[in-house]
This record gives sequence, structure tokens and C-alpha cells, in this order.
Amino acid sequence: MNHLRWISPVIALTLANPVFGDSEPTVEIHTLSTDPDSTATYQSPYEQRINTLQHQPVSWLQLYGIAELEKSLHWQKPVAGSVAGHYDRDRSEHALRTLQLGAYAEWNEHLSAVVVLESEYAKTGYNRADEAYVTVAGGGLALNAGLMYYPIALVHGHFITPPLLEFAETRQPGALLTYTWQGLSLGGFIYEGEADHSSKNPDSDWGFNAHYVNRNGSLHLTASYIADIADSEGQLLLDQGNGYGKRVGAYGASALYGWRDGLAGEVTAEMVVAAEDMPDMPAGLERPASVNLELAVFPAETWQFAWRYEESRDLADAPARRYGVGMGWQFMPRLNLAAEFMRSKFNHRDSALMVTDKHGDTLQERYTLTTQLTLIF
Repeated sequence: MNHLRWISPVIALTLANPVFGDSEPTVEIHTLSTDPDSTATYQSPYEQRINTLQHQPVSWLQLYGIAELEKSLHWQKPVAGSVAGHYDRDRSEHALRTLQLGAYAEWNEHLSAVVVLESEYAKTGYNRADEAYVTVAGGGLALNAGLMYYPIALVHGHFITPPLLEFAETRQPGALLTYTWQGLSLGGFIYEGEADHSSKNPDSDWGFNAHYVNRNGSLHLTASYIADIADSEGQLLLDQGNGYGKRVGAYGASALYGWRDGLAGEVTAEMVVAAEDMPDMPAGLERPASVNLELAVFPAETWQFAWRYEESRDLADAPARRYGVGMGWQFMPRLNLAAEFMRSKFNHRDSALMVTDKHGDTLQERYTLTTQLTLIF
């Protein structure tokens, strides 16, 4: 996946107190303030656009930009090797630089369009159109058509580092039809994925989702299904040429509860799991899954403190458990500083799940300190 899925959705970090209004909520995820000077980590692509739209050259067009600089340091403990049982600092990490430019056009209440361009560079990099789609809406129905993210691994997170369950994030050209009634939204989507049955013509892939928001916006519940987990950004079958003998889907679910009385905060839980074993995956990686739990508090409009715990199963090149703390500070308008400290525990007894360092030694655990500077313009 792109590091700024979070650049659409972007990993921006301007922080604000949760806002739960008295009016009917939309069915988009709104965990934090939608003030134009505020954007929270790991919101939906829709929220990131709304929260960062800065310029309006004409009445129907709004533009925004987000630039990030990120740096990580690792202390790793191999099971065996020259530094077995000791922590070795990894100095090979390159600074990550990311840029996103976006445009939102709304010609009338029934017709709008989104275009998001993204560049990322560390040791290597890329440039791409991250999203580009048109929306036709009316009577509670909305149809999105084009290149977009689908609601299978929707994350409410508060950290710089993406959660492990983002392996299921899916971005493909297609169409998403949604019907909204009060706080309930039901949707279905079709798209053309990259993974196909090895002996058939290209498959048409599909999925569906449901999203409920209570009246004051303090509770969000989602459930989703995608027919082919191999189409995700995790590219689970890349080594098999994206071909499979049996297509396997995945379930996703999330919950968020927020409060503003006393010390404002929110608690979130998300999970993604393959619907059944994937017979085309290597032994030990047949049924990938992950769960992510987070607690965040907002002592002031420009401060955020958060805690995370997550686990994975049958997921290659990933820790079995990871947990840590993070903070964010909007120290100037449109300038945000974030930092986090994470501990990762690896499964070093199962050969399919082993993770190695740059020396080829199997890792037992890793500590990671990450900082990030974000500019919204």
C-alpha cells in the first residue's frame, strides 16, 4: 500500500477534539474536528479531503496539498547471529518524503468529482493518481465510478505507522453504489481486480458494506465483505503471478465510540480476516487476519495522546504482536508534529512467519521510534 493511505487517506496529523453535533450525522467516518485547519490521522479518504481543502479558485472547485517528512529508527533483537540476544540499531532507514495534491469539484448537489495525485520517495519512489472518480447522487443514493478505495479495511487510527490490517486495503477501478437512510448506509461495489483465476477469463470482483452512526455521532459501526482478498494492496498472491485456483474473500468490521465529557477521547476496534483458508498460499499463511485496538485522548484542541495494541495471524513479513504509544501536536497552523514508540514481537518459531533483518538474521523483537512533520497547504 502507499504510505499515505493516508495520503489518500493521508497520514496527516493536525489534532482536534472530537465533535459530536446535535444534527443528523452523515455516514462518513468523522472522528475528529472537520475544521479546515484540522486533519486527523487515519481517517477515510472523504474526511481527509474535507479536512484539508484550502483553496477555492472558483465556486465549484476546491484544492488542497499535504507534504510529509518521516523518519524512523529501529532497535532490533535477533534470535541468532552476531548480536543474538542484544539490540542492534538499524541505521539503514531512509527518510520518507510524501506529497499529495487533491482537487474536489462539485458542480451541483447531484454531480461531483475527486482527483488525488500522490508522490512518495525514500530510497525509491513513485508517482501516481491515487484516486480519480465521479459521484452522482440523489434521493439517498450515491454512485461513485472510477479509481477509488473500497470500504474493507477502514481504519479510525491515530498513529503514523499503518496498522497491520491494512494488508486488506483495496484500491481498484470500479463502481460503488450506496444508499443512506438516517444513520444507516448500505453499499455494494464491483471492480476489476488484478488477481484472477488461473484457468479462466478475468473475474469481476465485488463486495458490500454497512455503516451505522447514532444520532449524535458518538458511535460508528461498520461491517464489510470483499469477494477476493488477493486484490488488496497486500498483494498476497504476487509470488504466484496473481493467479489462484480458488478465490477467497475477507470480512471486515470496526467500531468507534467517542466522548467529549471531561477528558475527550475515543476508543476504536477494527478487524479483517480471510473468509476461509487460501489454498494457493504457502503453508502457515493460508488465512491472514489482523485486529487493531486503539485508545486516544484529546486534552486540548492541538494535542493528541494514543495507545495501540494489534495482532496478526498468517501474515508474512509482519509482527505477531505490536503495541505502543503515540502523540501529536499542532504547533503552528497547518504544521503538525507527531511521534510514536512501538514494540513488535515476531513469530520466530514458524518458518513461514519469520522476519529477518538486513543481515539475514531472524528477528525476535523490534523497538521503533518514528517522527513525522506534516504541512497542509
